[in-house]
Amino acid sequence: LSQASGVDVLSGGRERAGLLGQRTAHDLPDDPGARFAWTTEAWKFVHAPEGEDQLYDRERDPFELSNTARERETEVLALRSELEQLLAEQSARGAALGAAGDGARDEALLRELRDLGYLGGDAGGDEDRD
Repeated sequence: LSQASGVDVLSGGRERAGLLGQRTAHDLPDDPGARFAWTTEAWKFVHAPEGEDQLYDRERDPFELSNTARERETEVLALRSELEQLLAEQSARGAALGAAGDGARDEALLRELRDLGYLGGDAGGDEDRD
């Protein structure tokens, strides 16, 4: 629970940091696209590359009912900068690790997962399921 609230449990000092969340899937025809959320102690900033950014005051608006992004441009710019830096660092770490191997696909496992509803559409293959 500590880590979910933004406490870095691996840092030894229990230092509070922001919490990064991201949603990059495009599962539905009317899907709004990628969303990135940067939550700090004071703010929740939601960056929508294909839409409008959102900013919520966590103390005054804990239920995120009032988007204050237009009124708080300075905070939006600072939080967007922090978020972009985090995403760049995350991308660099991924690049340093290298691409995953091109291991063989287990078609039986994919079929079983699809039948259970876990793959929800395309399992990464070229077959037409309709």
